[in-house]
Amino acid sequence: MVTPEAIAARQTPQAENETGEAPDLRTLEGARAFLCYHSPSPAESIAHSRVNLAFQDLLAVLWPEVPAGPGKTILIRDLNRARMAANSAIANHGS
Repeated sequence: MVTPEAIAARQTPQAENETGEAPDLRTLEGARAFLCYHSPSPAESIAHSRVNLAFQDLLAVLWPEVPAGPGKTILIRDLNRARMAANSAIANHGS
């Protein structure tokens, strides 16, 4: 069982993730930093909000055009994946 203490001991310190540089995903250290939580700066919070609103607006445009069914479910899930990828790129400085 993974305890909260074990999790805390393994986390990359937050300061290492706030350098403003994209992590190097070719290294274990960079990949681990990529997977850590990144507290957004005020500017990043605004960017996340703008991305989220843009995807909500896109969904509102597509919603009445796409018939109900499995295809619409795939559309919603893929929009969410794209939204999460955009927010991850913001949090990871382009990675």
